[in-house]
Amino acid sequence: MRKPSWEADFVAFYHARSRSLRRTAYAMCGDWALTDDLVQHTFTRLYTHWPRIKNDRPDGYARRTLVPDRPRHRRGSAPDAARAGRGGPEQPDVDAGYQQIADRVETVTRSHLPGIEPRTDDIYPSDWTRDTALPEQRWEDATEWHGLFTVAAAAGDQDLWVSAMYMPAGDRPSLASDRAYCDRQQSTRCEVDGTANAWTTIDEMLSSADGVNTYWLRVRAARDGGAYSNLVRIGLRTSSLQQARELWAVDVAQLRAIATDPDLAIPRPAAWPPPPHGD
Repeated sequence: MRKPSWEADFVAFYHARSRSLRRTAYAMCGDWALTDDLVQHTFTRLYTHWPRIKNDRPDGYARRTLVPDRPRHRRGSAPDAARAGRGGPEQPDVDAGYQQIADRVETVTRSHLPGIEPRTDDIYPSDWTRDTALPEQRWEDATEWHGLFTVAAAAGDQDLWVSAMYMPAGDRPSLASDRAYCDRQQSTRCEVDGTANAWTTIDEMLSSADGVNTYWLRVRAARDGGAYSNLVRIGLRTSSLQQARELWAVDVAQLRAIATDPDLAIPRPAAWPPPPHGD
């Protein structure tokens, strides 16, 4: 029987994310047998829906399937300590550097959204050669980190993406290129402000998948001549840009505050170009 054309992408995603999801599941339930059941259920659902979600947000879909509406518990939190007191197995270790950057992305994001309390769907490293996460043991090769959050609102859930990126020489944006981009925009907002060393770009854009329109409000903050670039965006699935403007749950000032926060920074990758995909 011929394998589906998309199955190789699913297998690559499984190898990249299964360890992370298993750790998350154990942090939630504290039982290895149940952990394996939860992860198996999650990847079964992912396989079934992969043709529809592979180009949208497979990481967020996986996290929502694994942890639908449960609060996240970090290592050292009360549930973890209680399990340790009962003599349960320890949670698999995560490199301290990896955890530090993931915590930084979440902390910065939440600090500028008082009263909103976004749900954290996933935070992961990646690089310019892929659309999926890097395997955790290769996090030091990351050129970008992505935080995926869900903001609950009366108009429905909205997607908040927070990306911190190191831009390799030759691929860096510039003040001039962003101004040229804005000059080409006719019907949507696009503004650039700053200097050649550090500037901010605000724009609106539309993305479509499976006939569903998502309108995005985006703020990008570049510094060090474009070597570092943070992109923060809020997306709403709705019928028109005007409606999105009225209903976005996070405004430009909040997006700008996240994007320009000096703590939202990642280290330069250990190797560039990144090693081949022998994950």
